[in-house]
Amino acid sequence: MMSGRALHGWLVIKTRWKGKTVYFSKAPKIKKGRRNITTQPWPSQTFGAISIQYAKLEPDILSQGIYDNTGRMEPLWHPEERKDHPQKWHWCPISYTETVVARSSKNWTVALDTKPTKGEGHTDLGTMRYVAKAEWKGHTYWSAGKDYRDKTGVRPGIAMVRVRRDNSEVGYMTELMNVPYVYGSSSSSGKLSDHQTERAVGADCADLIVYGWRRAGRKIKYTWSQGLKAYTRRTAHVHSLVSERYRKGDGSAIEFGRDIRVGDIILWNRHVAVIASVDPSGFLTPNTPILHTIMETPSLTKLSDVGFGFSAPPFQIRRPRWRKKQSHRNRTAQR
Repeated sequence: MMSGRALHGWLVIKTRWKGKTVYFSKAPKIKKGRRNITTQPWPSQTFGAISIQYAKLEPDILSQGIYDNTGRMEPLWHPEERKDHPQKWHWCPISYTETVVARSSKNWTVALDTKPTKGEGHTDLGTMRYVAKAEWKGHTYWSAGKDYRDKTGVRPGIAMVRVRRDNSEVGYMTELMNVPYVYGSSSSSGKLSDHQTERAVGADCADLIVYGWRRAGRKIKYTWSQGLKAYTRRTAHVHSLVSERYRKGDGSAIEFGRDIRVGDIILWNRHVAVIASVDPSGFLTPNTPILHTIMETPSLTKLSDVGFGFSAPPFQIRRPRWRKKQSHRNRTAQR
């Protein structure tokens, strides 16, 4: 869904009553596939009170650090021998936590948002999963939660909301904020629908980019950073940084509308980011807004904060091949 829209989740309890399957809920409309489901209010006078609580299901990003399927990077963070983190390709176990955000005996709905419960995070962009628990006459019933998982992470079927900035390729990429950094994110079956990034389970820098392209309708496969060259063309080679402007080999500044546009990628040897917004100066500078993920959940930041020395030249500016070259008039408008 688009940012700025209020969203609510409705509790639905399915049970057998008087020999029939019954759905209790206050939701105005429910569909199962193409079929409309008839619901009715919880009969408290007959059944008694029911206690309800809602929890956010989140990946444990703060304490676990990165997740590394390749086995090449995690030894830097976990130098001790760990059974779950061998130094070879493996499915790195992702830890999850459930944090209660609302309790009620009458409220069968809860406001949904993507704000993390721990640490710093964006308030209205990204992915969040929710779990409901109902207690009735000494019995407890849960919706699918942190234990509903396979070797790649939580499985489809958990209540989830994805909020994006807009319907552009970069906008779709913002849906993966709050999703953990998984180096070597992949598919357990080889099917794209099972890919960790496709399911908003985890993503590395290149898969974040491909996800946005796929969500915008491009039928391409997930790949690594250098594999993105097959889908892009180079528009500029950044040679130096002089007077707070990145420059080409001839000394000219990298200019928005001429050399670079929102949605273009910045490609290094082992990393990639995407231009998220036009720099107010009209040129590529250390303050240019980007979106990327490296050792942490995807974030909207500025180029100088990309980390690991990547903000220093050289690097390439590359544009998706399906994006047409701009006319002189459009380039002037962007500047």
